[in-house]
Amino acid sequence: MRSHPRKHAAGIRANVYTKFIITDNSQGIPDHDFKARITVVEIAMETVELAFELFELHDTRSDLNPIILMHGLFWNKFLFKDLATDICKETKRKVYTLDLRCHGESPVSENFCTEALVEDVKHFMEQKDLKTVAFISHSFSSSVAYLIALEKPEAVEKLVFIDHPTFASFSQVGFLDTVTPQVRIQNRLLNSLNPQMTLQEAKNKFFELAKMGNKGVRFSFSFI
Repeated sequence: MRSHPRKHAAGIRANVYTKFIITDNSQGIPDHDFKARITVVEIAMETVELAFELFELHDTRSDLNPIILMHGLFWNKFLFKDLATDICKETKRKVYTLDLRCHGESPVSENFCTEALVEDVKHFMEQKDLKTVAFISHSFSSSVAYLIALEKPEAVEKLVFIDHPTFASFSQVGFLDTVTPQVRIQNRLLNSLNPQMTLQEAKNKFFELAKMGNKGVRFSFSFI
């Protein structure tokens, strides 16, 4: 396995003009008729350099399309370390795990819309010269993979969604129902830290927990 280090905030890139897929369900169009809800426009957008890890073994095949594994809200690439290793072994493919913007070791941005997340991942694929990939996406990142597939179907071999419909239009109420329990967990973790810690020491503590993988997840839920 080969891992790549974090990308720094200097990688923020401004004024990228691109095509977006915007949804509008104000007319009550059924979810199954999703294409009828698509509008393509040109818009300026900043992209950020995403932190990632690459999983690659001695018998990994270069002729197979790589896999991009994306986490859900408040998660990060470290939590998929065990899964990525197993997938790499079973499929003989390269596996990339990403930290989406505002998560893990990727830069923080005030813009956290779905379109920005899409552009970040597309930019990552361009940087790594990934012409075609298979996405395995958990929770809200499934929408990111789905929108990339709609805009650039030639770039997506397969889509695997975990715990998420193919696309979701989040209402404020639904969003709060999803986010509130996870914020409570994070607050309890924060309250468990030594108040004399510096900000960097606190970040290091959280990264140590995240790098525990599945053990770290079980530790987090013990705070509920």
